[in-house]
Amino acid sequence: MPVTANNEDARKEIAAGLPDSTWVALRKEWPICLSVGTAILFAIFGKAWLGNLASPWWAGFMFGWLFDRGIGLPFYLSATMVALTLLLGLGMESYEKPGV
Repeated sequence: MPVTANNEDARKEIAAGLPDSTWVALRKEWPICLSVGTAILFAIFGKAWLGNLASPWWAGFMFGWLFDRGIGLPFYLSATMVALTLLLGLGMESYEKPGV
């Protein structure tokens, strides 16, 4: 698929805004870091943390934290996929209605 002028302009705009280092990117995308950190911690300690939910305060905290961290992940993923699509020049033509 040839790269059109619109795709080239979009790739240049995204490339101009790319961070200089990984640490800059992580500072900008801190919610993703919290979500990944939560997933790692729950993979390690989750059985112990969720094993005793007798205290309503602890149960509320655990379920609230998991809900808060999990609710944004689909939005982060879709935004990342759109940015990668533009960056890689795959184009957005397939998202247009045919015949329009």
